[in-house]
Amino acid sequence: MRFMPDGKGLIYMQGATPWQDFWFLDLATLKTRQLTRLNKSDTMRTFDITADGKEIVFDRLRENSDVVVIDLAKRGE
Repeated sequence: MRFMPDGKGLIYMQGATPWQDFWFLDLATLKTRQLTRLNKSDTMRTFDITADGKEIVFDRLRENSDVVVIDLAKRGE
């Protein structure tokens, strides 16, 4: 979670991993509202808010890589 630059709100991630969205909590009224509806199932690990409070910067991790190990025999074996 991150506080808004003006200190009047809080941005946080909510939802079952990996389907998380950003939400806003108004600290004066304690009311929440959903800010995003992200449609991909990539995992978000961290985020930040720009100094003017207008943008959220975040990373997304996609688990779709294959790892292959090739064990070559040494020469002469």
